[in-house]
Amino acid sequence: MKRFLATVIACVAICAVWAQSRTVRGTVTDAADGSPVVGVAVTVENGTAAAVTGLKGDYTIKASQGQTLVFSFLGMTT
Repeated sequence: MKRFLATVIACVAICAVWAQSRTVRGTVTDAADGSPVVGVAVTVENGTAAAVTGLKGDYTIKASQGQTLVFSFLGMTT
């Protein structure tokens, strides 16, 4: 019984670590000239986390593995 309980606790701990969010950092640049794009909204799809790129096009956001980041910017076509 103790061995079974230890296995269950280990599985729960592994799942909790696996589900933790990670900090994702990046830079948004213009494909044409490589210049940073300021004011791009970065969100986690179907989530609540959000960020906006700074003066150097950089952003930091928390997301879990497998989640999709969505980038949106008014006036920019993709």
